[in-house]
Amino acid sequence: MDDILNVSFWTRVRKPTGIMSRGYLPRVCSGLFLAIGFIILTLSSAVAQTGTGDVTAPVLGTLSISPATVNTGASTATVTITANLTDDSSGILSTSWCPVFNTPTNGLLAADTCMSRTMGTPTNGTYVSTLTVPQGAAQGTYTMAAFDITDIAGNRRTVTASNLTAAGFPDSFNNGPPAIVPESPLAVELPLMAIGIMGVFALMRARRRHGKPKGA
Repeated sequence: MDDILNVSFWTRVRKPTGIMSRGYLPRVCSGLFLAIGFIILTLSSAVAQTGTGDVTAPVLGTLSISPATVNTGASTATVTITANLTDDSSGILSTSWCPVFNTPTNGLLAADTCMSRTMGTPTNGTYVSTLTVPQGAAQGTYTMAAFDITDIAGNRRTVTASNLTAAGFPDSFNNGPPAIVPESPLAVELPLMAIGIMGVFALMRARRRHGKPKGA
């Protein structure tokens, strides 16, 4: 009889199995809560684009490389690159353009700094960089290498030396003695002609003086 009661009791209170087993239900609830949290976080962090956004690359308005000729025979020389850059919306990313020049010996010479805005605004400003040419650097033409202008939105415009030439912008500077400009032939002939005329007049006066009769 006791054995029957014991079997009946343990049958009624036996350990749960399946989904109600110990440890299974808490794991299900924990996973469900994580899934709900992930969905809420994703929805709250989503940003809707309501406008067209910035899809246009920046524009190079003007460019100057000064001076056009340097001479590093006795000391270093500094070349200044100045540009006007415009962008229709987000503004210029100033660190995107660091000027580099191709040297006469097929090397590269980088500017001291990237283009930095000195006037204006990020959407329409003046940007300047300087380049130090070492003393004794190879003589010849230093041509600006292709470069990118990028805005804050990531739009990029690549500019090459041929693009600069087509736009009428300078693309290089020269290192070496300044060119010798030949003198005009007139610059030599006119002084000689003046000396000759003065000599003729002086000779004519001398003849007249010596040709006068005595006592006249």
